Amino acid sequence: MALEATITLGAVYFAKGDIDKAIASFEKALSVKPGGPVPMLGLGKAYLSKGDSEKALQEFQKVIAVAPG
Repeated sequence: MALEATITLGAVYFAKGDIDKAIASFEKALSVKPGGPVPMLGLGKAYLSKGDSEKALQEFQKVIAVAPG
């Protein structure tokens, strides 16, 4: 599956409330393109939604590191 489609699928799962599938999709996108800020941001939001603020913070910090502006 193409990178953009995988990211979009993660966003759709997140919007539907299927957080585990969203996390899996964002992680898959990051395995294709490590360091991509969009899937890292999605992953952070998904972790935050699950109540895992520590993992969410780690992902948000990675986003800031690769896309500071």
